[in-house]
Amino acid sequence: MTKPQHRHWTIWVFSLLLQVESRQFAVTVHFNKRTPDEYIEETFRKICKIHRTLPAGGILVFVTGQREIHNVCQRLRKRFPSRSDSCQSSTTRVKSKIRSGHQQAVKLPSKVNLDDYAMEPSVSVRPDSLDDSDIERMTSSSEDEVSLPRSGPGSSRKQQYIWQASEDIDLEVDSDLPLHVLPLYSLLPSEQQAKVFDPPPEGHRLCVVSTNVAETSLTIPHIKYVLDTGLVKQKVYDSITGISTFRVTWTSKASANQRAGRAGRTEAGHCYRLYSSAVFQHQFREFSPPEICGRPVDDLVLQMKSMGITMVENFPFPTPPSYESTRAAEQLLMELGAIKEEKTKSGSIQRVVTVLGRTMAKFPVSPRYAKMLTLGHQRGCLPYVVALVAVLSVKELFVESSPSASDGVSEEQAHNRLYRLRKLWAGQGDARLLGDLMVLLRAVGACEYSGNPEKFCLENGIRHKAMTEVRKLRLQLTNAGSQPCCDIIYLF
Repeated sequence: MTKPQHRHWTIWVFSLLLQVESRQFAVTVHFNKRTPDEYIEETFRKICKIHRTLPAGGILVFVTGQREIHNVCQRLRKRFPSRSDSCQSSTTRVKSKIRSGHQQAVKLPSKVNLDDYAMEPSVSVRPDSLDDSDIERMTSSSEDEVSLPRSGPGSSRKQQYIWQASEDIDLEVDSDLPLHVLPLYSLLPSEQQAKVFDPPPEGHRLCVVSTNVAETSLTIPHIKYVLDTGLVKQKVYDSITGISTFRVTWTSKASANQRAGRAGRTEAGHCYRLYSSAVFQHQFREFSPPEICGRPVDDLVLQMKSMGITMVENFPFPTPPSYESTRAAEQLLMELGAIKEEKTKSGSIQRVVTVLGRTMAKFPVSPRYAKMLTLGHQRGCLPYVVALVAVLSVKELFVESSPSASDGVSEEQAHNRLYRLRKLWAGQGDARLLGDLMVLLRAVGACEYSGNPEKFCLENGIRHKAMTEVRKLRLQLTNAGSQPCCDIIYLF
């Protein structure tokens, strides 16, 4: 049995490529002699070296994700604390010593029997009491434990503990060189993103740890040094399984050049690439792949078929999606009832849009969510379905920790409070069968009922920016469902 050939003719579209040179200061690019296995550790060491040895100037660091950003920022703040943080930490230590002194004075026994104690006390080693020699003795039994272990799933807990102990203890605090460290990523609140444009405190050097959002979207002033890991977290779509995943891969040469250009906006700068020139030449693509090649195209196929374009694979896209993605999208739309097979006069079979499909195309959401809206309209629960579709269309509604942890409440207590609150939102009985959907639905309802969404989001670990997007999308879906063209929704 031979595989049928579904390939059609290819339409070549030739376009003129223009490159406009902008005014920019000279940027010196430096490559590593070898590409490190642990790029986060290499990034941290390089930042420390730049801050100690090179002249004044801001530092811009490119990493892949939010977790890596917070990891690097936390370690830099411990290594080069700002003057306000050092004063606050010293005050906190003094207060803790006073409180502990009072507690010890209260708990002193009236009589002490020395016969109850051994002549030699038992030795218990704490990570915060180890010095360099202790760490060398602990890690001298195996060379693999001293080397940089991978932080992936293959690394053992023992290696991770020893590396964490050596990193947190062996690094002495340098208070004479304060560093103003700021994170930058797309999910960060707008007021915190705007801090990168403010001048750093007097006597501090600015250091911004960012994802590729700082590559082309904005220009941070006073940046002189750029650290490029060469990696990017890219969304990859598998047309066979229909699942989208994020993978850390090498970026393109065009993106690497854009990152290097961030150092030459206001003055001459330097770009330190944490990979070798051989990796740049042989493993980097020229340009990043188009977005249409890394996402499902079911919504695109539905929109085109509702416009009368039956043969989507023959459409002259500038960059066409793969044949497998188009066929997978059509198969999904057939299962949803949005399209059907119909025989033409010539005897061939075409897949055309149905009445339900035309209704689904009116909603600016995925076809799966559009089908949910149609069923919700029939079942009489459309307001709840609209809220669910809106909150599912917005990514990262909840934050990992609440800002209330800084108001005299420990981080663990704030985390436990958010856990109990979300457990309460999960409901009881049949409502718990919905799982996370019930938590999201009650979070949206509680925020709207509070009367002060910004304060509610701040106290309950919800991103106010995401909740604002949910409210706008709810209004848009409600208006789309109330239009006269959507009355055919009753025919399904």
